[in-house]
Amino acid sequence: MKKIIFISEIQDPETQGSSTQIMTRNILEGFKDNNFQVIFIAITDRDCNDFSVRENFKNLVDEIIIVKSQLELRFIKGKFNRLIKMIKSQYFYKLKNKLIEKIEIETDDLLITHTPSIEAILIANKFKEKNNNVEFIQYWSDPLALSGIYPEDLNIKRYIHFRIERKLLKSADKIVYGTKTLFLHQKKLFMNYKNRMSYIDVSYQSTNIDTLKKHVEKYTIGYTGQYQKSTRNIEPLYNVFKSYKEADLLICGNGDISLEETSNIKVINKRYSQNQIGNIEKEIDVIVGLLNSNCIQIPGKIFYHTHTNKSILVILDGKYSNQIYEYLKSFNRFVFCENNEDSIKKALNKIISIDYKVNKDQIKYLSPKYISLKLSEGGY
Repeated sequence: MKKIIFISEIQDPETQGSSTQIMTRNILEGFKDNNFQVIFIAITDRDCNDFSVRENFKNLVDEIIIVKSQLELRFIKGKFNRLIKMIKSQYFYKLKNKLIEKIEIETDDLLITHTPSIEAILIANKFKEKNNNVEFIQYWSDPLALSGIYPEDLNIKRYIHFRIERKLLKSADKIVYGTKTLFLHQKKLFMNYKNRMSYIDVSYQSTNIDTLKKHVEKYTIGYTGQYQKSTRNIEPLYNVFKSYKEADLLICGNGDISLEETSNIKVINKRYSQNQIGNIEKEIDVIVGLLNSNCIQIPGKIFYHTHTNKSILVILDGKYSNQIYEYLKSFNRFVFCENNEDSIKKALNKIISIDYKVNKDQIKYLSPKYISLKLSEGGY
């Protein structure tokens, strides 16, 4: 049985949580399904309930080791100050020798990190110093230099981020990206490491459940997540339901625009924790995935319900929407539309029609077990 040392930043899923954290849990679940022995090094911030982290993950791994973050970037005010701390960490990061000494790391073990937490890679580098022959796989669900921007918008302001990311990539034996789209752009940006790069898809979340609502009842269309207008423009979807009475709309998350409730539109202006959001989503019949309009990243939540009988509507947006469409349509699982009212309405009519059926023929390739196995092999 192969031993995996898996390192990732984590937050208390009872009070915090993000799409990135759901990916971490899915990966750990997949490792367990593949009968890997897993030591989980969880990096937590000072306000994290470490007991809750242990309770939530103890059944997925063989051992959990909590490491308190030395960076805690989310607590630092100002982008410049955060950047300075990131730069310093590359040269002055210290890790207690007791942690390194405690874990026996053999040459046939695997060292896997989940980034964008750069601290996970800094810790992994310490283990590489102990045994340089152990294989080190970096899994990137989000980039650093291209975070929130298009590749053509990379400029001098992001140059330091580029340098930091390049330095982090240097220590990896294999680099695996979450989604083919991210992989294609990253290998163009970091040409020196393209031969080490591959990708995996994003797995579904096995804890998500089917809807029990029958077709004859009124569907609930639901979007959960952030909706800042500069990144995810939810207004066309909202505007459709001002006159579209064939279904109800539920919007849950934080945004920078004011959305009023109507007889068939419910707005919950609140961000729920990882464990709480499931109670909201189980009431939704059609999951809406809204693409970013300012970058190449695909929201992970688009994949999380693919194994259920819920329909998934992907609203295309941004310069690279055609490239993302070509990638996502290969799963034969999603319904697509453009981010305008006419296109959204046509897609909704298709979904609620009696003839539409969810296709799950490819779902076995999106299971946590399959995706985690491919990650342990270094990607596709």
